[in-house]
Amino acid sequence: MPWKLIVFLVVVGLILAFVGFNAANVSDVSFGFYRFDDVPIFISLFVAFFLGVLVTLPFTFRRRSTRARKQPKKEVGGDGARDENEPEHSQV
Repeated sequence: MPWKLIVFLVVVGLILAFVGFNAANVSDVSFGFYRFDDVPIFISLFVAFFLGVLVTLPFTFRRRSTRARKQPKKEVGGDGARDENEPEHSQV
């Protein structure tokens, strides 16, 4: 059985246990102009988590794209020139 599937099933089991134990814990959520009454705590936590993920995603993708642009492409050729950053290999 693949490890990713096992980890996924364990995480889903933990989430379901968390939801089951906290279904009775409720609170009011107010946005200043509107108030939600008796919202389960686990829903508030999941919404906050997913909003954090949505806010972080653009920064992650922008960082990856700038790294890809900054790395110079290595030349493919046998002209004998070597990169200064590349370590020398001794021949035995």
